[in-house]
Amino acid sequence: MFAPAALIACLQLAACSAAADAPSAAAPAHLKPGDRVVFLGDSITEQRMYTNYVETYLVLRYPALNLSFVNAGWGGDTAKGGAGRLDRDVLGVHPTVVTICYGMNDGGYGWSSPKGAAAGYGASLREIVDRLAAKGVRVVLMTPGIVDDRVPGLKWLREQTDYNGRELRALADETLAVARERNLPVTDIHALMTMTLSASGRQGVDMGPDGIHPDEGGALIMAYGLLQALGVPPRREAIERDLAVTGTAFDLTVDPLPYPVEEPARKMLPFLPFDEDFNRIRLVVRGLAAPAAVLSFDGRMTPVLDRAALEAGLRLEEMWAAGALEEAGRAATVTREKANLYRQLWRALAMPDNWWTEAPYDPEPHRVALQAVEGLEAWRRKAVIPKPMRVEVRPVDDAPVALGEGGAITRWRAAGGFAAAAPTRTPSGVALARASDPGRPVPDWPRIALDGVPADRLSSGYSYQLPGPFTVLAVLESDRAQTGTITLEGKGPVVAYLNGRKVREFTADQKEMTVALALKAGENRLLLDFARRKHGVRGFVARLAALPAAVRNRW
Repeated sequence: MFAPAALIACLQLAACSAAADAPSAAAPAHLKPGDRVVFLGDSITEQRMYTNYVETYLVLRYPALNLSFVNAGWGGDTAKGGAGRLDRDVLGVHPTVVTICYGMNDGGYGWSSPKGAAAGYGASLREIVDRLAAKGVRVVLMTPGIVDDRVPGLKWLREQTDYNGRELRALADETLAVARERNLPVTDIHALMTMTLSASGRQGVDMGPDGIHPDEGGALIMAYGLLQALGVPPRREAIERDLAVTGTAFDLTVDPLPYPVEEPARKMLPFLPFDEDFNRIRLVVRGLAAPAAVLSFDGRMTPVLDRAALEAGLRLEEMWAAGALEEAGRAATVTREKANLYRQLWRALAMPDNWWTEAPYDPEPHRVALQAVEGLEAWRRKAVIPKPMRVEVRPVDDAPVALGEGGAITRWRAAGGFAAAAPTRTPSGVALARASDPGRPVPDWPRIALDGVPADRLSSGYSYQLPGPFTVLAVLESDRAQTGTITLEGKGPVVAYLNGRKVREFTADQKEMTVALALKAGENRLLLDFARRKHGVRGFVARLAALPAAVRNRW
């Protein structure tokens, strides 16, 4: 697992720039502008997981290269099968770069000797490489990965052979030998997976129940190795803002966008330096006078951060759902749907008997599939672009206290002169809910607005799973100075701030948390900080109708 000191070292290597929001980086050594990359392999390639990760990463981090991508993976295939369909499925789509990942099926699952399997595999791999080279295509090799034969479904394989140590290692060594002979870039996925999963396994993190086909975490390992083989250089960058110069509000455009490691794959990040090596983008904020602050990115709020954390830098690669950084997630969606569409047109229409590599073939749907790829990629280049977002720094007077694992709120109860009275009138002392969006009328009855969830459902006792860490902000408007309480029933820890000052903190063992509120006339901001909540909050909000404020989940 990576220690905090290692992360600090990575930060110290970052290049800081106050003038530009997009520190430049050298292009990958084995890619050129306008390249079309074809991923050739078996079902692990056909999964469209590690290949999608690599595509989205390169599209976001190197948009000027204008790269194109086609997935030519085929379930059950071997290097011999790949040689047999090379003209139709690979050369037929006009690649300039081909990545090759075979070996899982070539090993025979214990039914072949390691030496014999390696010899047949090596001969077919050399044939593919040489035929591609004859057409001027550049090749990047990947060794086979490993199996997790501890899963119940692979008991037969575990009893039959040490597939990782015998067959797959022999094929990995053969791949490395071909790379040396032909002077090709290569990544040893077998060794990388063995090392990473050895570390993660001690923490109960594996690559899924299948045992042969890696899940998202395993696919991230493969993507990391392939990016290395493609010659992607380290990307450790920082954007710096000095509040003494910019003020507490400034515009920020992150260009190029960070890569959004999808949620299921993030389990592997503590054991794999993917972000540390390829995807580190820090926003360093200096000049904060207060001990701590909350940052708002186009209205989406961070947890409370102390001055030291801001000066160390916010990890923007982990905030891709905030503000304009959502564009990165949009790029990943385009990649996924494009790959799915291509496979359907190529395999389901061009080859209706699509489990057999030598099935009857109609080239017309395949041609349409390639046109769809080109059209969607052209649209993605125009549609998914970095956009400016407004960053606001809102100081708080007390630095947050580390309270351990996070908490949940399951019910709100309000008491005091600011409690709601009736849905159609606003008597003296009743706080009004502030509209969440500019231009919306201020309602005359307290309403709840949680991103993506209708207000009428929030008052009915429903529970929700929300991503953490996050901050809940309630805005209470009062026509006069008054006092009251709000009781939170659920699970701590929570830190409560009112108008920028810490008023209460609750520990993890507290089940009922009452906050005494001394409201001033006008707008009051109640902030509940779940900064230490690592894995989301279940059961947040039941019976919110009593809360006299607009509440919105933001992070």
